[in-house]
Amino acid sequence: KYGTNDLLEVYKRIQGRAAEYHLSEETIWKEEAYHYLALRLTTDDDRKSLRKILGLGSDLIPRTSFDAGKGEIIFDGVGLKISSKFLEYASEHPFKSVAECLLDIYGFVMTDLEASVFGQLTRALKYGNKAVQLEGPSGEGKTEMGRVFTALIGYDLREKTINYDSQRLEFR
Repeated sequence: KYGTNDLLEVYKRIQGRAAEYHLSEETIWKEEAYHYLALRLTTDDDRKSLRKILGLGSDLIPRTSFDAGKGEIIFDGVGLKISSKFLEYASEHPFKSVAECLLDIYGFVMTDLEASVFGQLTRALKYGNKAVQLEGPSGEGKTEMGRVFTALIGYDLREKTINYDSQRLEFR
């Protein structure tokens, strides 16, 4: 499913993160591998085992946080500027977590899975891709996740439903 261009995009992200966090590229490669593979694991024990296999500590890069001074939301150690609406609310409620702010502002419940997807979206936007495709069965929350994420960072979402009847020309 992944091609050469995908690997090149990941490598660009890794170089950027290694420089930003003053970590080795090897460590960041392991973090990237963990974030992509962890989505496919169903239990915390499996995710802990994967971190152990990759030689990663549990606190290497923070999961989610908010930096009011920079006006950034941070997922998996990668920050993006956030919308003024979120910045204002989070600044007025400094003791609330990112997940609590998302629930209060957008009515969105952020589980570990959503945090992982937000982390991947954050890395994609910061280090390369401006277009992201979410795949999965109908009704699983892909569109809502996209709406909340783009509102959170102040982007406009362009929704496209793709199915077997879609024509390639519709997306040019």
